[in-house]
Amino acid sequence: FHIKDMQLVSSNYTIINVVGQERREVGFWTPGSGISGSPKMKSDLNTIVWPGYNETAPTAPRGWLFPTNKNLTIGMPVKPGFEEFVRFENGKATGFCVDVFEAVVKELSYDVPRHYEQFGDGEGSSNGTYDELVYEVYLKVCMVLFLFHSAPLIIGL
Repeated sequence: FHIKDMQLVSSNYTIINVVGQERREVGFWTPGSGISGSPKMKSDLNTIVWPGYNETAPTAPRGWLFPTNKNLTIGMPVKPGFEEFVRFENGKATGFCVDVFEAVVKELSYDVPRHYEQFGDGEGSSNGTYDELVYEVYLKVCMVLFLFHSAPLIIGL
């Protein structure tokens, strides 16, 4: 780490995979290089264990279960400060969190059409709280489940 403008700045970050109570190092991120598994430390890195799988069979998920033919919208909580994590400029999302997400998507065996959307005005004002966002997602899931369950009845009529 080093100090810049009276702030502590870390030169790299460790990417971890949490399995139960265990923390496993699976890669690194640096501002200049993005995500990597450092070749000299590759033997010290662990494989990723996905939810629903175990360490002896760390199989990755197989794909979209319910394709929607729509892009995945990723809301970017843009606020002043910590711009190395999330930055949204001229319609383009950048930063550590975006690098991690894009690296994960790149490793998938299937395509995930996606776009990033700014959540907040970038000046500190938000489009709502995290709880409100989760509630909105919940409402849409309930609506989808309702439509899904009622669809066969409509077809039967």
